[in-house]
Amino acid sequence: MKILVVGSFKGVQSHPDVCANFVSRLGELIVEGDHILLTGRRGALDKAIAEAAHPRHLETLHKESRLQIVGYRLKNAEPVHRRGTVHISAREDWEIRDVFCFIDDMR
Repeated sequence: MKILVVGSFKGVQSHPDVCANFVSRLGELIVEGDHILLTGRRGALDKAIAEAAHPRHLETLHKESRLQIVGYRLKNAEPVHRRGTVHISAREDWEIRDVFCFIDDMR
């Protein structure tokens, strides 16, 4: 199963430590369950979940990060991390206009 995790830590004012722990554990659980993590490469949340899913954790499970972590970036944007496979988004921006706006990237 491909699991898309997007969002931001911006505006998390109460219990930021709980939020960070949740994101880290979520990254671990996604790869433990043999799922594929789909995420962006724009901010702290993207970096945190990819790093939680990545190095030692994937090695102990004998899995390859390039297959388990797939990240997207905009054409002219510098990625905040380089974990897993990097794809350049087909979109010009990531403004959410409707529920299906990211389907072209996820194919």
